[in-house]
Amino acid sequence: MSRLSLLGVCSILSSCFLGSVLIVSSAFHLFNPVVFFEDLMAYDMVDQSTAIWMTLLLPTVMFVSGLAVLNRLANKRVLFATSILVLVFLIAQSSAWARGLKINCGCFGLSSHEVGWVSIAFTASCLLCNGLLVWEKIHETCNVQRFHAS
Repeated sequence: MSRLSLLGVCSILSSCFLGSVLIVSSAFHLFNPVVFFEDLMAYDMVDQSTAIWMTLLLPTVMFVSGLAVLNRLANKRVLFATSILVLVFLIAQSSAWARGLKINCGCFGLSSHEVGWVSIAFTASCLLCNGLLVWEKIHETCNVQRFHAS
């Protein structure tokens, strides 16, 4: 397999994985906002009013960006925003684990696991997939610019 086709396969798999995670996670949050709010408060990183706004906004942002990623319609801005979203979640999980909090990660509502190395590794894999998609978009943009320059 050539490098480019291997990148294409990895990109498709990354889109499927990351898009599915975002959509499924957002669905749990949209249909269980009280559980999501309680999970946010358990991290002990934001005040109650911020958690309320996060409970209202994040699931919709996650759902829309998940659809865009899954359907391979996400542009660099959407992928960058998704990177920030996943990175902040990774930092929050790492902080909770370092502080010894025994809380659910909150990824998938009531079926979530306790924050620990497994949930952190899962979130890091989401960030890695997102990074691959960003790299592919940048690579794609460079190829288009080279094509138009010639």
